[in-house]
Amino acid sequence: MPLARRIVIEQEGRAGGRFEAHAELSYAGQLVGAGGGALVEPHARRVVRRRLEDERAAALELRELGGHLERPWAVPGPRLRELIERGAAAGWDVWYGKSALRGTAVVSADVTSGIDWFDVQLTLADDGATATFPELLAALRSGRPVVRLSDGTTAMIPSWLEARAAAFGSAPQVDGAVRFRPAEVLMVAALLDRVPDARVDAGFARLRDRLESFAG
Repeated sequence: MPLARRIVIEQEGRAGGRFEAHAELSYAGQLVGAGGGALVEPHARRVVRRRLEDERAAALELRELGGHLERPWAVPGPRLRELIERGAAAGWDVWYGKSALRGTAVVSADVTSGIDWFDVQLTLADDGATATFPELLAALRSGRPVVRLSDGTTAMIPSWLEARAAAFGSAPQVDGAVRFRPAEVLMVAALLDRVPDARVDAGFARLRDRLESFAG
């Protein structure tokens, strides 16, 4: 029976930027700790032989990720994305709290214009579960590169959006969208370049094209 490996991340308290992680090894859902021998599953009336070499390899991998198999460890906020991405790349299941971290969420965008403003509605979605632009920005401001989706699960926020979050910090929020001034159109256009099939209305498109072609 294969060895299941999981890294579980929890946020410490209400303050952002402080996290704790611990690792779990299991066979058919039954956790195991340090030590050897056979694993007995009385409810299934069977005995599963532990893969000790795999367990030792998992412990070594965890040390390379900055963690420990024997005890929880602190994860500074700036290192959280690295732990999640490297752990997933190494084949660990990564959980945030009580749910597996979604790795397939995608971003969509809609832009609508008013008289002297335009609203950007950015959505992170996976299989019908969503998070709005204000929710994404709130998560990033609290030091989390992950966001809770509408169904209670959690997803990673794209790194390109995290890098631009500070630029949108002062923009007001209106009905699930973030409102920008016409002078900020090129900044928003650069953001939308990372969103395939972003939907923009004619007013935004005209203003963007006029400023991008300005040569004065």
